[in-house]
Amino acid sequence: FTETGEIQPIGAETPAGRFTGCLRVGYLIAAGDGGSGERFYAPGLGLVREACGEESDPFELVLTSASRAGAR
Repeated sequence: FTETGEIQPIGAETPAGRFTGCLRVGYLIAAGDGGSGERFYAPGLGLVREACGEESDPFELVLTSASRAGAR
């Protein structure tokens, strides 16, 4: 993997909600020959979305629900 990151006021939409101010991390698989992808990390929560365009097995992961410890 080769990863690049950028901090921007970018949002990520998931079934769990819309997250703003995310860190977007783009990556290349086999220097781009095997595909590429991107991950979105929400502040105070972590990974909320990943889209991988790997040539042999593309996938997308999204956060479907979240709760904070101690929340009722």
